[in-house]
Amino acid sequence: MERNSLFSAQSRTWTPLENEFLAENETIEIVPNFSCKRLQFIQGSYGPFHANRLIRVPLWLAITLKKSKKCGIKLPEWMSENELKMTLQQEKENETFCHGVPFYYREMSKLIFDIDKGSHHRSIRVLIQDIEDVRESKTKKGLKTIQPTTYIVHLNNIASNQINKNIRSNVCSLLSYFYDITKIGHNSDALSSTQNMTSSTQFSQSTLASNAPSQFAQENDMNMSNLHNHNRNSNQNNDDAPPSSYSQPMRKLRRLR
Repeated sequence: MERNSLFSAQSRTWTPLENEFLAENETIEIVPNFSCKRLQFIQGSYGPFHANRLIRVPLWLAITLKKSKKCGIKLPEWMSENELKMTLQQEKENETFCHGVPFYYREMSKLIFDIDKGSHHRSIRVLIQDIEDVRESKTKKGLKTIQPTTYIVHLNNIASNQINKNIRSNVCSLLSYFYDITKIGHNSDALSSTQNMTSSTQFSQSTLASNAPSQFAQENDMNMSNLHNHNRNSNQNNDDAPPSSYSQPMRKLRRLR
């Protein structure tokens, strides 16, 4: 029997490309090398653009302009080397996740590094990887503390890569399993009594339905037998009694003689 999972919709893991697609909606600052009026897009309008003047645009637009060599990308403040060192230190000292990086920090950094390759990004890459390793170790350590009575897990300041790698694939299925066990354990007696009552009711109904034709047949047979006996008795009585139609002619013949 297929089980309806409480967290079935949340347990689906997303591919890295799907996460990168969502991360492209995050805004970032660029320095365009052209001037242009306000541009209209399906998602919204951005601009006007002025040469050598900072402007904030979505990451997908920044990548498009960078590929066309029409702008330079300014790294976000959280991607500076000092900020990343502070975030790494806070992650090591605290048991919970820190708020120093955005939700899509891993995907945003990958997209920026792929489009803006440079040797000065090497130290930033190492720091981001260290932060990811510390967060992953926290997630695995937190999985060991989940009890069968756990229904809710608070994950403040968690990032998308931790959710996709560990939470969606492990925690959601584990919570669904605990929920099903607890639900069955609490309602096992009630379910068994309900099933017994239902089966007994069905059995009595089927017994009545099966006995009804036989009782009707027996009553019909009794009625037919009584009718047959009544007809036979009446015929016997008619045979024993002398017929009146023959007596009167015999008397007439005797008188004539």
